Amino acid sequence: DLDAMMLFFAKQSCFKMMEHSPKQVKDNLIQRAAQILACYRKHCTSPTSAGQLILPECLKLLPLYSSCLLKNDAVSGGSDMTLDDRSYVIQFVLAMDLNMSVNYLYPRFIPIHTVETDETSLPTPVRCTHEKITEDGAYILENGVHLFVWLGQSLSPTFVQSVFGVQCTQQVNAERFAIIGDTPLARRITDIIDQIMKERTRYMRVTCVRQNDKLESVFRHFLIEDRGTDGSASYVDLLCHMHKEIKDLLS
Repeated sequence: DLDAMMLFFAKQSCFKMMEHSPKQVKDNLIQRAAQILACYRKHCTSPTSAGQLILPECLKLLPLYSSCLLKNDAVSGGSDMTLDDRSYVIQFVLAMDLNMSVNYLYPRFIPIHTVETDETSLPTPVRCTHEKITEDGAYILENGVHLFVWLGQSLSPTFVQSVFGVQCTQQVNAERFAIIGDTPLARRITDIIDQIMKERTRYMRVTCVRQNDKLESVFRHFLIEDRGTDGSASYVDLLCHMHKEIKDLLS
């Protein structure tokens, strides 16, 4: 089971952080994932082109989840993290269960500007990348610890008025996020946030991020498929690197 495997890798990495550098821990994660996929390629598939990347169905997301773990603050937190923050994140990872780990490693990213007011279930999430963001959109991003509401600068005035009771996103109070509209759309957005909160074992503060605000860099840190704000590799870059590692192991 891939989820159980990644939870094990996450917890094991936290223990290794006590004895090894972050770079050593991250290099070990990449090597282990490459070895797993190389063994599958060598022993469980028919001969194919050496340049072709073949992934087992049950582990086809292993490179993606490996990329997520490599970017997680427990393993990859930068110099801007305090010792207390790093300790908190490590303890959180060591204590989290399987259900919690899935969205913690790969945050849920939900468009809310296209919701229908007569629906009751959560909207379908999209891939956690800036490529899915539009300037006229509004999105919820949550990982069980943080919950962001991102508002595009070209978001429909009708949406903003219905949900926040103001004319444009720049008038939304980002410091004290509140849905103050008494409309079907406002109630629908409130219900979505409430549903997410009920799925979690802890309360998440809702952080409002308007496009081009200072907080946007924090929000983008959680767009896990993109190149990191610290220069860390994107998912596509890591996939190419892992493919090279697999070919080297098989040669």
